[in-house]
Amino acid sequence: MSALPETALDFDEVMSALRDAVAAAGSQRAAADRMGVSQAYLADVLHGRRAIGGRVLEALGLERVTLIVPRQESRS
Repeated sequence: MSALPETALDFDEVMSALRDAVAAAGSQRAAADRMGVSQAYLADVLHGRRAIGGRVLEALGLERVTLIVPRQESRS
């Protein structure tokens, strides 16, 4: 069994990293070109209309994994 990664990012942290990458590239088009995706797709991801895909995650130095955790007790 493999070990868990030392750091896991939540959705907001991934989106923040994506916005930082776009800012560093200077524009959505430049960032999209560097990531190998269309500017329209990148805009959709940034606006929550599409899921973050593998190419974008790879460009950010990230990968998607499935994490299963104990269920939280519901609080009424």
